[in-house]
Amino acid sequence: MNKTHSQNSFNIFNNNDLLVCPGNEDEKYKAFIKNSVQAFFLTSANGTVLEINPAASTLFGYTPEEFAKMKTPRFIDNSNAAILPAGKSGQKNIFTVSEATGITKTGARFPIEVSTVYFTDKDGIGKYSTMVSDITLRKKAEADLQLSKDRYDLVVKATKELVWDWDLLTDEIYRSGHNLRDVYGHKSNITIKNISDWSAYIHPQDKERIKTQIDYYINSKEEKDFNLEYRFRKEDGNYVYINDKGYIIRNTEGKAIRMIGAAEDITERKKTALAIEESEMRYKMFVKQSTEGIWRVELKEPMHVYMPVENMITHCFKNAYIAECNDVFAKTYGFKNAGDIMGCSLLKILPDHNPLNIEYLLKFFKNGFRVQDEISYETDQHGNQLTFTNNMIGVIEGDYIRQAWGTQRDITHQKKAEKHLIERENHLKAIVDNDPECIKLLSKEGIILEMNPAGLQMIGAEKIDQVLGKNALSLILPEFRAEFKKILGNVFNGKAGKQVFKICGYHKKQLFLESHLVPLRNAAGHIIAALSVTRDITENKNAEALLQASEAKYRYLFNNNPASIIIWDIDTFEILEVNETAIELYGYPKCEFLQLSVLNLRAAEEQPAFMEFVKNSRILKLKKETFSWEHLTKKGTKVIMEITSHVITYKGRKAILALGNNISEKIQLENSLIEEREIRHQQITEAVIAGQEKERTELGQELHDNINQILASSKLYIECVMRDEKPRMDLMAESKSLIEKAMTELRNLSKSLLPPSLGETGLKQALIELIEHAEQANSLTINLDWKIADENKICKNLKLTIFRIAQEQLNNIIKHANAQNSVIKVEATDELITLSLTDDGLGFNTSLKRNGIGLRNITSRAEVNNGKISIISKPGEGCELIVKFPVKVHLQKTIINI
Repeated sequence: MNKTHSQNSFNIFNNNDLLVCPGNEDEKYKAFIKNSVQAFFLTSANGTVLEINPAASTLFGYTPEEFAKMKTPRFIDNSNAAILPAGKSGQKNIFTVSEATGITKTGARFPIEVSTVYFTDKDGIGKYSTMVSDITLRKKAEADLQLSKDRYDLVVKATKELVWDWDLLTDEIYRSGHNLRDVYGHKSNITIKNISDWSAYIHPQDKERIKTQIDYYINSKEEKDFNLEYRFRKEDGNYVYINDKGYIIRNTEGKAIRMIGAAEDITERKKTALAIEESEMRYKMFVKQSTEGIWRVELKEPMHVYMPVENMITHCFKNAYIAECNDVFAKTYGFKNAGDIMGCSLLKILPDHNPLNIEYLLKFFKNGFRVQDEISYETDQHGNQLTFTNNMIGVIEGDYIRQAWGTQRDITHQKKAEKHLIERENHLKAIVDNDPECIKLLSKEGIILEMNPAGLQMIGAEKIDQVLGKNALSLILPEFRAEFKKILGNVFNGKAGKQVFKICGYHKKQLFLESHLVPLRNAAGHIIAALSVTRDITENKNAEALLQASEAKYRYLFNNNPASIIIWDIDTFEILEVNETAIELYGYPKCEFLQLSVLNLRAAEEQPAFMEFVKNSRILKLKKETFSWEHLTKKGTKVIMEITSHVITYKGRKAILALGNNISEKIQLENSLIEEREIRHQQITEAVIAGQEKERTELGQELHDNINQILASSKLYIECVMRDEKPRMDLMAESKSLIEKAMTELRNLSKSLLPPSLGETGLKQALIELIEHAEQANSLTINLDWKIADENKICKNLKLTIFRIAQEQLNNIIKHANAQNSVIKVEATDELITLSLTDDGLGFNTSLKRNGIGLRNITSRAEVNNGKISIISKPGEGCELIVKFPVKVHLQKTIINI
């Protein structure tokens, strides 16, 4: 139903009535107004309420009838200012929005937002359409937001931390200007606005770790908080320690979109922590490295300081245990480390049945809970008795002692050493008293302070009183006294001395004595006396006289000996003496000879070997040894000497007396005989090998011409039988296969037995065929390294020898080496033709004797052609066989053969 609205009409929208807006009959608009949560008012130009919706009554508490009686909206404070401005311009459809204060029927005031449009209806009457919203909650939220911002600003200003907000989508970081310089040391946030610029200032040692931590926090679905610690470079280049803590904001899918945090400069705190850590480390290192035991004992129940002393001891043994100690302390008691002893009762290491330990504790309690350098007697876990010197101080809190710290030094060995020292002094006194030589102490003036019984007997005194306080110089003959005074003065200046002199004793008997004098010092290092050890050398002097008498005889025999005699120093190799025979043989004058060493008598290249021989030889251990050496004379002539060596002492030096005989002619004769034997052996070997080759040739021809023809005939016969009407096809086919296999084996056998036709194909081609045959039958790769320009210069016999040696060694490699690769190398120079075969197989110890047939055959073939064989091998490192043939010999043979 449509209604016309005028200044005197009023309507309220309900379920059955719809607002008719001038110029608009739209039903949707009416439904919106009726069901709107906002209060709707239609008022005349003079403020009379014409129409309302249900929300208006709900909001302000007036009934529709009460609204109808209002000329000016009293429910809006200063309604004219809130509503009328929309129509002041006189223009239609002017829309205004303003805030005002709503007043309920009960007088309650609350904030509202007024939206007003001024329009003229179809009758030309101006009206106001007004929507009113309760903005109490919004105002409260705005107020709360402002309060939060104010508080945030105050907190930012008050805190020393730098607050920041990282937008992970844009990668930018907002930081307030507060504390930026104080925390990061930067004047502006521009240079570190994004994460890459910021990370560039992180210390290189921390950068990778911080990146890993940030990635973890961002990618984790569960983490909400983060905590980072790193070093950051300020603009001046110095680093500060930063601690970042904050919160991670994620979207509904759990993806991190923002990180909000606060950065704090913890440099001073970090330095303090590092200093504490360093101090703690120094303390621990001191405790750990200390040579003394360091420990701390705690009481399970604190002990009152005024408790009777007897009760204290009982309480201590009952409640005290090891709470802390170092390894030195633990090992003292037989434990492996400190962890094994901590927690142990004090009784376990300080037995209460030992009265000395009770006395030790009594001193601690009676001396104000402090002891210094006190001795305790304890036992380790194995029951061994230990002795310690202790320092201990108790920790008192209030009137109670709860723990005690102490240090301990094990003096068990010291005590034993002191006891041993006393025993040793007694032992030493017994030795001195029973020593057969004269031992005495002299003052600086030579006064005798002490002398042992042997000394008294030596000088003919009956008792010590005869010599004590007397001057030793009175016993020494006048011609020796000045030297003795000089030596005695040197002794008191710290130098040892030695003198041989003559005395006249109390028994009026003259004796030759040899005395050694050394300074005797006290504990402070001061010289207090001269210690003299003197022995009677009268018999030695008499023997020297006899020796001098025989010296002339010795010199005659030495110089006229038919053998060359050289005496040389073992350590320096210097020649100390030579006889006339050696001078004549080697051609050096004696003065020149004595300037040489025995190394000069040998070739330079042999000198190191000789020095090593002397160092390791039995010559230093035996009295006599004989060797043959090649020596050089002054003219450079080589002579072979048979040397018999004797170890002697010559003029106080350890030396070798070498008697040499020239055996050069003898060796030449022996070499000639050996050479003749070798020639005969070579001739025999050649004959044997020639016979073997002939036999192999005949055997090969026999197998090839006879047996092969028989087998071929058998094959043809069987094929004829197979063409019969009812032949045994299965048996015949098998017979045919076996015969063909036998033929193949016989061909191979004949080929191996027959010498290769080297004259037709050549040595190189024969080796190639040998390699191909070996590779077909075995999993071995063989390469040929051929370095001979013209093999026609090699005689036929040598070619055959090289081929047979290569064939034999390849068989050895296949059978024994378990190798994968092998190389045959043939090369020639002006002097030598060299064949070498190497493999990467198992190898072997070349020092062990090997009697294999293969190696013997190779050796005999090489010797026939004057070849020399060398084998280089180690277990696990393969093997190399090298055979070298002299070129000249084989060229001569070739000429003879031609």
